[in-house]
Amino acid sequence: MTRDRAVASIQAATRAAAGAALIVLLALPPSRAWLEASLLGHVLVQMPLLAVSGWLFGGAFAFRFDNAMGQWNRGGGAGLLLTIFTALFWMLPRSVDSAVQHAGYEALKFASVPCAGAALALSLQRTHALARGALKANLVSMLGVLAWLYTASPVRLCNSYLRSDQEMLGAGMAFLAVALSINWGAGLLFGPSARPTRGGGALSPAN
Repeated sequence: MTRDRAVASIQAATRAAAGAALIVLLALPPSRAWLEASLLGHVLVQMPLLAVSGWLFGGAFAFRFDNAMGQWNRGGGAGLLLTIFTALFWMLPRSVDSAVQHAGYEALKFASVPCAGAALALSLQRTHALARGALKANLVSMLGVLAWLYTASPVRLCNSYLRSDQEMLGAGMAFLAVALSINWGAGLLFGPSARPTRGGGALSPAN
Protein backbone atom coordinates (compact mmCIF):
# COMPACT_ATOMS: atom_id res chain seq x y z
CA MET A 1 0.00 0.00 0.00
CA THR A 2 2.79 2.39 0.89
CA ARG A 3 4.57 1.54 -2.34
CA ASP A 4 1.42 2.20 -4.37
CA ARG A 5 1.05 5.59 -2.70
CA ALA A 6 4.67 6.42 -3.43
CA VAL A 7 4.23 5.50 -7.10
CA ALA A 8 1.01 7.55 -7.29
CA SER A 9 2.76 10.53 -5.69
CA ILE A 10 5.63 10.33 -8.18
CA GLN A 11 3.22 10.13 -11.10
CA ALA A 12 1.23 13.07 -9.76
CA ALA A 13 4.38 15.14 -9.29
CA THR A 14 5.49 14.30 -12.84
CA ARG A 15 2.14 15.34 -14.31
CA ALA A 16 2.08 18.56 -12.29
CA ALA A 17 5.64 19.41 -13.34
CA ALA A 18 4.77 18.75 -16.98
CA GLY A 19 1.70 20.98 -16.71
CA ALA A 20 3.69 23.79 -15.09
CA ALA A 21 6.46 23.52 -17.69
CA LEU A 22 3.91 23.67 -20.51
CA ILE A 23 2.27 26.82 -19.13
CA VAL A 24 5.65 28.50 -18.66
CA LEU A 25 6.67 27.57 -22.19
CA LEU A 26 3.45 28.95 -23.65
CA ALA A 27 3.73 32.14 -21.59
CA LEU A 28 7.25 32.96 -22.81
CA PRO A 29 7.09 36.03 -25.10
CA PRO A 30 8.75 34.33 -28.12
CA SER A 31 6.44 31.31 -28.11
CA ARG A 32 3.39 33.44 -27.31
CA ALA A 33 4.14 35.85 -30.15
CA TRP A 34 4.83 33.01 -32.57
CA LEU A 35 1.61 31.14 -31.81
CA GLU A 36 -0.54 34.28 -31.76
CA ALA A 37 0.88 35.50 -35.05
CA SER A 38 -1.70 33.36 -36.85
CA LEU A 39 -5.32 32.73 -35.98
CA LEU A 40 -4.86 29.00 -36.51
CA GLY A 41 -1.93 28.86 -34.10
CA HIS A 42 -3.77 30.98 -31.56
CA VAL A 43 -7.05 29.03 -31.46
CA LEU A 44 -6.11 25.47 -32.45
CA VAL A 45 -2.60 25.22 -30.98
CA GLN A 46 -2.07 27.62 -28.08
CA MET A 47 -5.50 27.31 -26.45
CA PRO A 48 -5.67 23.49 -26.62
CA LEU A 49 -2.15 23.29 -25.17
CA LEU A 50 -3.23 25.56 -22.31
CA ALA A 51 -6.14 23.20 -21.71
CA VAL A 52 -3.73 20.23 -21.76
CA SER A 53 -1.60 21.92 -19.11
CA GLY A 54 -4.68 22.25 -16.90
CA TRP A 55 -5.63 18.64 -17.66
CA LEU A 56 -2.22 17.54 -16.38
CA PHE A 57 -2.68 19.53 -13.18
CA GLY A 58 -6.20 18.20 -12.69
CA GLY A 59 -5.09 14.62 -13.18
CA ALA A 60 -2.16 15.11 -10.83
CA PHE A 61 -4.28 16.30 -7.91
CA ALA A 62 -7.50 14.39 -8.56
CA PHE A 63 -6.90 11.94 -5.72
CA ARG A 64 -6.34 14.80 -3.26
CA PHE A 65 -9.65 16.48 -4.13
CA ASP A 66 -11.72 13.32 -4.45
CA ASN A 67 -13.92 14.01 -1.41
CA ALA A 68 -14.46 17.66 -2.32
CA MET A 69 -15.31 16.72 -5.90
CA GLY A 70 -18.10 14.48 -4.67
CA GLN A 71 -19.75 17.43 -2.90
CA TRP A 72 -19.76 20.14 -5.56
CA ASN A 73 -19.12 18.17 -8.75
CA ARG A 74 -21.57 15.29 -8.42
CA GLY A 75 -21.74 13.43 -11.71
CA GLY A 76 -19.14 15.78 -13.20
CA GLY A 77 -21.82 18.31 -14.16
CA ALA A 78 -20.29 21.43 -12.64
CA GLY A 79 -16.86 20.79 -14.14
CA LEU A 80 -18.28 20.04 -17.59
CA LEU A 81 -20.37 23.22 -17.55
CA LEU A 82 -17.28 25.25 -16.67
CA THR A 83 -15.36 23.60 -19.51
CA ILE A 84 -18.13 24.15 -22.06
CA PHE A 85 -18.72 27.82 -21.23
CA THR A 86 -14.99 28.56 -21.18
CA ALA A 87 -14.54 26.92 -24.59
CA LEU A 88 -17.52 28.82 -26.01
CA PHE A 89 -16.20 32.13 -24.70
CA TRP A 90 -12.70 31.70 -26.15
CA MET A 91 -13.96 30.52 -29.54
CA LEU A 92 -15.84 33.78 -30.07
CA PRO A 93 -14.00 36.04 -32.54
CA ARG A 94 -14.30 39.05 -30.23
CA SER A 95 -12.67 37.14 -27.35
CA VAL A 96 -9.79 36.00 -29.56
CA ASP A 97 -9.32 39.56 -30.79
CA SER A 98 -9.36 40.97 -27.26
CA ALA A 99 -6.73 38.47 -26.11
CA VAL A 100 -4.34 39.88 -28.70
CA GLN A 101 -5.16 43.54 -28.09
CA HIS A 102 -5.56 43.69 -24.29
CA ALA A 103 -3.21 42.32 -21.65
CA GLY A 104 -6.11 41.75 -19.25
CA TYR A 105 -7.84 39.39 -21.66
CA GLU A 106 -4.55 37.62 -22.32
CA ALA A 107 -4.08 37.05 -18.60
CA LEU A 108 -7.68 35.85 -18.33
CA LYS A 109 -7.05 33.37 -21.12
CA PHE A 110 -3.92 31.97 -19.45
CA ALA A 111 -5.89 31.57 -16.22
CA SER A 112 -9.30 30.33 -17.43
CA VAL A 113 -8.32 27.85 -20.15
CA PRO A 114 -6.03 25.76 -17.88
CA CYS A 115 -8.77 25.87 -15.22
CA ALA A 116 -11.21 24.49 -17.78
CA GLY A 117 -8.74 21.73 -18.65
CA ALA A 118 -8.34 20.85 -14.96
CA ALA A 119 -12.12 20.85 -14.49
CA LEU A 120 -12.49 18.47 -17.42
CA ALA A 121 -9.87 16.11 -15.99
CA LEU A 122 -11.61 16.11 -12.60
CA SER A 123 -15.08 15.61 -14.08
CA LEU A 124 -14.87 13.33 -17.10
CA GLN A 125 -14.58 10.04 -15.21
CA ARG A 126 -17.50 11.06 -12.97
CA THR A 127 -19.76 11.69 -15.94
CA HIS A 128 -22.21 9.13 -17.30
CA ALA A 129 -21.34 7.64 -20.69
CA LEU A 130 -24.39 9.30 -22.29
CA ALA A 131 -23.30 12.71 -21.01
CA ARG A 132 -19.78 12.13 -22.36
CA GLY A 133 -21.29 11.22 -25.71
CA ALA A 134 -23.41 14.38 -25.68
CA LEU A 135 -20.30 16.43 -24.86
CA LYS A 136 -18.42 14.93 -27.81
CA ALA A 137 -21.36 15.55 -30.14
CA ASN A 138 -21.63 19.14 -28.90
CA LEU A 139 -17.91 19.72 -29.53
CA VAL A 140 -18.10 18.35 -33.07
CA SER A 141 -21.20 20.39 -33.91
CA MET A 142 -19.67 23.53 -32.39
CA LEU A 143 -16.51 23.06 -34.47
CA GLY A 144 -18.65 22.56 -37.58
CA VAL A 145 -20.66 25.75 -37.01
CA LEU A 146 -17.55 27.80 -36.28
CA ALA A 147 -15.78 26.34 -39.32
CA TRP A 148 -18.67 27.52 -41.49
CA LEU A 149 -18.71 30.92 -39.76
CA TYR A 150 -14.99 31.56 -40.24
CA THR A 151 -14.91 30.40 -43.87
CA ALA A 152 -18.21 31.83 -45.13
CA SER A 153 -18.09 35.24 -43.51
CA PRO A 154 -17.49 37.94 -46.17
CA VAL A 155 -15.83 40.25 -43.63
CA ARG A 156 -13.04 39.90 -41.11
CA LEU A 157 -14.33 38.63 -37.80
CA CYS A 158 -11.08 39.32 -35.96
CA ASN A 159 -9.58 42.73 -36.64
CA SER A 160 -6.15 41.54 -35.51
CA TYR A 161 -5.96 38.93 -38.28
CA LEU A 162 -6.35 38.82 -42.04
CA ARG A 163 -9.34 37.22 -43.72
CA SER A 164 -7.03 34.53 -45.08
CA ASP A 165 -6.16 33.66 -41.47
CA GLN A 166 -9.79 33.12 -40.54
CA GLU A 167 -10.36 31.01 -43.67
CA MET A 168 -7.39 28.86 -42.65
CA LEU A 169 -8.82 28.55 -39.13
CA GLY A 170 -12.20 27.55 -40.56
CA ALA A 171 -10.55 24.84 -42.67
CA GLY A 172 -8.62 23.63 -39.61
CA MET A 173 -11.81 23.46 -37.53
CA ALA A 174 -13.61 21.53 -40.28
CA PHE A 175 -10.73 19.05 -40.52
CA LEU A 176 -10.68 18.65 -36.73
CA ALA A 177 -14.46 18.09 -36.60
CA VAL A 178 -14.23 15.36 -39.27
CA ALA A 179 -11.19 13.73 -37.61
CA LEU A 180 -12.87 13.65 -34.19
CA SER A 181 -16.09 12.28 -35.69
CA ILE A 182 -14.22 9.45 -37.42
CA ASN A 183 -12.14 8.68 -34.33
CA TRP A 184 -15.06 8.62 -31.90
CA GLY A 185 -17.35 6.88 -34.38
CA ALA A 186 -14.78 4.15 -35.02
CA GLY A 187 -14.34 3.68 -31.28
CA LEU A 188 -18.10 3.34 -30.86
CA LEU A 189 -18.46 0.84 -33.72
CA PHE A 190 -15.30 -1.21 -33.33
CA GLY A 191 -14.23 -0.58 -29.73
CA PRO A 192 -14.50 -3.06 -26.85
CA SER A 193 -18.09 -1.98 -26.07
CA ALA A 194 -19.18 -3.06 -29.57
CA ARG A 195 -17.82 -6.62 -29.24
CA PRO A 196 -20.46 -9.25 -28.40
CA THR A 197 -20.16 -11.27 -25.23
CA ARG A 198 -20.30 -15.05 -25.21
CA GLY A 199 -23.93 -14.85 -24.33
CA GLY A 200 -24.64 -12.97 -27.54
CA GLY A 201 -25.15 -9.51 -26.01
CA ALA A 202 -22.90 -6.49 -26.29
CA LEU A 203 -20.52 -5.48 -23.59
CA SER A 204 -21.58 -2.46 -21.59
CA PRO A 205 -19.55 0.68 -22.40
CA ALA A 206 -16.48 1.03 -20.23
CA ASN A 207 -16.25 4.76 -20.87
